[in-house]
Amino acid sequence: MTGGIGRELAATENLKSGAVVEKLKGPIVGFEGISAENQPFAVLVDDNKWLLAEGNARYLNHACTPNCRIAPNLDVVTMQPVSRGEVLTIGYTAGHNGPRSDDGSFKFECRRGSAACMGTVGHIVVPRYDTNGTKIEVHAMPGKGRGIFAGNNILKDDVIERSPVILIPEPDWAQIQDTILYNYVFEWGSEGDQAALALGHVSLYNHSYKPNALLVDCLEDNVIEVVALRDIERGEEIVVNYNGEADDPEPLWFTVV
Repeated sequence: MTGGIGRELAATENLKSGAVVEKLKGPIVGFEGISAENQPFAVLVDDNKWLLAEGNARYLNHACTPNCRIAPNLDVVTMQPVSRGEVLTIGYTAGHNGPRSDDGSFKFECRRGSAACMGTVGHIVVPRYDTNGTKIEVHAMPGKGRGIFAGNNILKDDVIERSPVILIPEPDWAQIQDTILYNYVFEWGSEGDQAALALGHVSLYNHSYKPNALLVDCLEDNVIEVVALRDIERGEEIVVNYNGEADDPEPLWFTVV
């Protein structure tokens, strides 16, 4: 137990990224079936489908910078190496405005005190997103919206994804610059003087100045490939450098979290 937080789960041994540490199990009920006693342990798994966690998994607490995530099969998987004795945490709410009780009892103030603290969060785990593939999974991430994670071990130089693009005609570009789509458009062409919108999951890969993958423009095919720069372990987030080159340190148009 930790002061002010209650019971927690901690690692009993050193864990690698991608290790399965628990599994969420329990009855599925509608929102109206969640008692006050079970509110802290209710997990949103689909539209108005809540799993009332039982066993050790119910004591997984929130962190704004969690070290675990919930996989599509409800396994609890580490997102980074975890040391023996370290508390295991997940992100309860990230970019999801699910139902709350009228008295606000599904909301609470985060007490972890990290630099990336979200402040007020809720007792809701964000639903998982199935990707129709085995190499990647899409998960909500505190402070980042969504992110792409390795669904299986990926080897260096593997093509993780091959995504078609939609070329944007020059007359349409001026209109797009004032919309949210501007943040998801890629420079295109041998001179970088054109623009394209990527399909697939390419627009959901988060940025890092220490990427483990690279975006490769296949101009003749109108496709963007995501290629692994190194071996990537199952459960690890796949990140790219938005500047294009893996080692390009130039500042971006937004504050990097």
